[in-house]
Amino acid sequence: RGLTLVPAPTLFRPAAARLAQGRGAAPPGHFARAFDRARRGLPGAEVALAAIAGDAQQAPIVRATALRLLSEVLSPASVHAVQAGLVDSDAWVRYAAVHAAGAVDPATRVAWVAPLLSDPVRAVRVESARVLARRCNPKKIRSRARLATKQADWCA
Repeated sequence: RGLTLVPAPTLFRPAAARLAQGRGAAPPGHFARAFDRARRGLPGAEVALAAIAGDAQQAPIVRATALRLLSEVLSPASVHAVQAGLVDSDAWVRYAAVHAAGAVDPATRVAWVAPLLSDPVRAVRVESARVLARRCNPKKIRSRARLATKQADWCA
């Protein structure tokens, strides 16, 4: 009665078939569509991710994933979602918000993240220390055309 390993192509074939038939595709407005847009760098991803991150009806892991993806396209227009995530009651959301806060300027980063060094959850404390210890590196912030003009404001 050992463990039987199933090759990945065989394992995913039924799911791929359902998607090909149109069943199982994410409905309009579903968070998976926003995640896909963000991962492909399509327009509108930032606004959709910020909305998902702030939607209390979404599962915490969904909101945390939205914040994590938002860190790659963060701009002044969506920074409010990160601020809200830093004080969320769920540790996954706070953890992801701390990661996203690494994309803001150093002074703001310290003001937002330093209070989380005393978070009750160790992972949040460790991520806070990591983000605070890291210097702002503009190359790590994926520059989009709209962020290029703000680079001096974000990374001093």
